[in-house]
Amino acid sequence: MNYKKIYKNLYEKARNRVIEKENTEVHHSIPKNLFNTKHKKILEDILQISINDVDSEENLIRLSYREHYIAHLLLYNFLEKIIV
Repeated sequence: MNYKKIYKNLYEKARNRVIEKENTEVHHSIPKNLFNTKHKKILEDILQISINDVDSEENLIRLSYREHYIAHLLLYNFLEKIIV
């Protein structure tokens, strides 16, 4: 399964829509704990964006609770191979 591709598609879908704030959470596309590490560049390459600030608008996306849960599962699955 291509976890990176699925995560990128989820990110793009969330970026290109308007969603009510009810029943949603803000998600850091590049997690705070990885932002100032070599892994930031890997995630920027995957998402094909450049993010200068951890709390910038480019790094924050609004996801449904379900999407947020899935996003973290996807991050875990493809980052565990990189970080370990």
